[in-house]
Amino acid sequence: MSLYLSGPISVAGSKDYISIVTSLTARFLYKRFPKSRARYGFANPANLSRYGEDDDNLGHMIRRLDARKGNELILLPYNPKAIKTSIALKEARRVDNNPPWEIVKCFRQQGSTECCVYTMKFMKHFVDHPSQTIRFKMTELKEIETYGDDELNDIRIELMEFLLDYIAHEV
Repeated sequence: MSLYLSGPISVAGSKDYISIVTSLTARFLYKRFPKSRARYGFANPANLSRYGEDDDNLGHMIRRLDARKGNELILLPYNPKAIKTSIALKEARRVDNNPPWEIVKCFRQQGSTECCVYTMKFMKHFVDHPSQTIRFKMTELKEIETYGDDELNDIRIELMEFLLDYIAHEV
């Protein structure tokens, strides 16, 4: 898995904070759900969202999409207002001879700015229970209007436990 952090962790509200938390979220899901690794891959959204159309970072994303194995699905959370994903998708189509794209939109959070926690809950829905089909999971998601505070608190606790363990053993 090619997730990395560069530089110090910034305080909440900075541009790097969102990328770092989202990258750690992907690392959390990757480590907590080992049975899903053959089915799901993760791409670091910081390579697009922090730099927009920068050629080096766009190239990194294209190589990640091109390196996927078999039926591996790549989970790439991003803010469509912050990046030009159409450029990366167009280039990846050229490289991979029109792979099937399924752009899944996370439903809107209500009144919160903690998009990382919300996105983590949404991505966890996909990697949990790897034997279920994507079509089934999408049907389940259509029945959910929003996540409640209790569900989001559970995710916050899981993420903090993971971060503490990560800091204690890997940093």
